[in-house]
Amino acid sequence: MTNLRQFYIATYKDIFFINPPAWFHLYVRMEAVYHLPISAWAVYGLLTDAPLVPLHLLIYAVQTGVTTATCIAEALSWQGLSGSEKNALMGLYLPYLAVSIFMGIDMFMRLSSIIHASMRDREAKKLN
Repeated sequence: MTNLRQFYIATYKDIFFINPPAWFHLYVRMEAVYHLPISAWAVYGLLTDAPLVPLHLLIYAVQTGVTTATCIAEALSWQGLSGSEKNALMGLYLPYLAVSIFMGIDMFMRLSSIIHASMRDREAKKLN
């Protein structure tokens, strides 16, 4: 694991893994406590069409988007990295942001359709 970390640092010069800011430790803990368990559960939940999947994945997407956007903003402000080094880092971080945006929109649309269907059912019951 140490060799992988050293390779990553040497290749990408990612300051988050060299001298991380205090808030980065919080983000790592959130990933360990929330992201990892939800990721494992969500795969099963998506396969079995579990009803709470859209809600949890919307929360997951928002949290991932905010934390990734924060990391991107911070990384772009780092002094001492060349443009190509920053581009390499963005090649790692931007896909996470894109996936979180796509997932957030998808889960929002799923939840919206569930809520609208429930509202239509409620209105239909009132008319009967």
